[in-house]
Amino acid sequence: MTTKILAIVGSDRSGSTVLDNILGGIPGAFSGGEIRYLWERGIVERRLCGCGEPVAACPVWSRVLSSVPEPSRDAVTVLADLEYLRTRHAFSDTVPVFGSRYRAKVGEIAAKIAPVYHALAAETGAEVIVDSSKRPTWARLLSAMPDVDVSVVHLIRDPRAVSHSRKRFKRQLDSSDEISMRQHPPVVSATFWTVWNLAANRLAGDGYLRVRYEDLMADPVGSVDRIRALAGLDQPHPTLTSTSVELQPSHTVSGNPARFSTGEVALRSDDAWRRDQNGGDRLITDLLTLPLARSYGYGELRQSRNLVGATGPVEQEIE
Repeated sequence: MTTKILAIVGSDRSGSTVLDNILGGIPGAFSGGEIRYLWERGIVERRLCGCGEPVAACPVWSRVLSSVPEPSRDAVTVLADLEYLRTRHAFSDTVPVFGSRYRAKVGEIAAKIAPVYHALAAETGAEVIVDSSKRPTWARLLSAMPDVDVSVVHLIRDPRAVSHSRKRFKRQLDSSDEISMRQHPPVVSATFWTVWNLAANRLAGDGYLRVRYEDLMADPVGSVDRIRALAGLDQPHPTLTSTSVELQPSHTVSGNPARFSTGEVALRSDDAWRRDQNGGDRLITDLLTLPLARSYGYGELRQSRNLVGATGPVEQEIE
């Protein structure tokens, strides 16, 4: 039996968690969160599932893990394998000679991890597993799994918004330790935004849909309907409107702290970067992400009244 997976790919802080949460409320879909972190954060670090229990003790994930072969849940060996899926390998499959060996290794890893997805589908009865792991290398791994049908949503957000968000402090809620999501300077965020989205572009073809975060927030119902059609989910979301959605507790492995949100959640674009991002950070981000950002419809680099090194809010929006 074929397991259907809807993979959300793109850069960090692009809205993948809120999209994952929304899609998990569609009849027939299961929101798994960032499943690539199952072994590191779920098994080794014992962080919390979206339901509030440690992942290994969650009523869903505990049964999934107990039903798969030992190699599929052996965190030590799986984490060693996942080194092949780091960002530096985003284009390894294209390297002459090494590329064929790399693809063979990815195939071995895929065969080892596939039982987790098959068991998850069997345990939940879901028609589609939503995986917001984001990395294009992970989506390629999913596509290499036996008896798996993968659809890809390439979620894109304005790089200036991503750069601003990745610089801000945001505490993780899935650990008792005082830890936060990783913070990065604009030069790092902009570089990774470019690499991840270029790699995601290579996934274009049948079963691929490009969605901008800003369009998702402007028209949640229309955007989600397009994604439903891609994934083959027939029934609409029962509570999604143009301005809000009613969220139930999830069983997401990892993701933005927003994965713990329940009840009625307002849907509106987070545009704090337009007000709070200083001119220097914005200029760095613009320089490192053009022309790719322009190809996604994020406009041209324009002069702002804030110069490099300015610390006040940006007065002129760059659209």
